[in-house]
Amino acid sequence: MGTKVVKLFDDGSGKMRPFSGVVESYDSKYRLYRIVYEDDDEEELTREEVADILVAKHGEDDPATAGSYAIHVAICEYVDPDRLFDEMTGKRGGNPAIPTMSLESVKRKAFEYFQQQTISIVESVDEGGNNSGSHVFSLVCPITKTVIETPVRGRHCTHLQCFDLRNFLHTNKHPSAGRWRCGVCQQFLSCEDLVRCGLFDAMLRDLRSNVSSIRHKVSFLASGRWKLMEQKNAKQAETLPGSSRSEDRCEQEVIDLS
Repeated sequence: MGTKVVKLFDDGSGKMRPFSGVVESYDSKYRLYRIVYEDDDEEELTREEVADILVAKHGEDDPATAGSYAIHVAICEYVDPDRLFDEMTGKRGGNPAIPTMSLESVKRKAFEYFQQQTISIVESVDEGGNNSGSHVFSLVCPITKTVIETPVRGRHCTHLQCFDLRNFLHTNKHPSAGRWRCGVCQQFLSCEDLVRCGLFDAMLRDLRSNVSSIRHKVSFLASGRWKLMEQKNAKQAETLPGSSRSEDRCEQEVIDLS
């Protein structure tokens, strides 16, 4: 109520000129605003029609134009990365705020990825002695180069490689141009975009005791099994065409950890 508007009307001489008006009342039943103009004429308009004639700043020679301005004030609470981590994982509040993709769901996604490959992939031998395609993952977080504790990635990311949730939150606590980006593909991510990976959870449970900063490459076979690669084989896989190492290649940036 009280909002000023400007609308073009015939001034009686056949010429159109702007007339000022004010929103006087609102009919909630019919959802119409009553506008009273400077010459005491009035009319009822819908919300959209009122939006088209809201007062905007215009020069002497400019016709009346639509538009409005507003100031939005947000009162925010700073949330410490560790507290946010606890909330997202359910350690604070009970229910995890971050969804989890089950092991079987991620496996199906991985199999689809295998089928879509049009280049040579790393060949490996499964336990039955059969050659099968494999995909190489790293159990080290690409952000801090430490072993992943809570594996996450963006729900819209096309890669399967994960990074660590706590590391992601801590590296984003200081303003910088590189904030809120995926640790693998560098696409923008918000906390709401993250999903936890059931496949990485399973691989970490199985292999964590043997993973180190030197030996952290895992070969995920087309059969759905995985195994920790020897250091020599892991280095070779990084240089082979089609290995998942190509997923990790992205423009290097400096992240302020202070």
